[in-house]
Amino acid sequence: MTEEAAFSTEEAAAKLKDITAYMPEFTGQTFMIEFCRHLGERISHDVPILPVGYIMAVTLLLEDAKRGEDGFTRKPMVQALTGQHGMVYNLAWSLQTSIAKATFGQEFADLVAKELESLKKD
Repeated sequence: MTEEAAFSTEEAAAKLKDITAYMPEFTGQTFMIEFCRHLGERISHDVPILPVGYIMAVTLLLEDAKRGEDGFTRKPMVQALTGQHGMVYNLAWSLQTSIAKATFGQEFADLVAKELESLKKD
């Protein structure tokens, strides 16, 4: 990845924390709302992020939710994120490009999709 592929997180983090305004289909979907809110908190340090960093943030958050413990703070994850059926976590993983598009924009989402495709090949 080149340096110009890094994107600002400030606006995207704010959108993630209010995801139903940008993805109304998540209205009433407690897991997805909490997932996006937590993702927004994790990337909200106004440090530019690469698409691969976004994928890593999504992956780590999903793994923390599955375990029920925040890997950074060692505190329990909120109940809405824990104890879900595996399909729920798989769904969140599959929606990361759509979430990236709604919060970062099309260019970032295209780069995320490209990174995810390269992961499938490895």
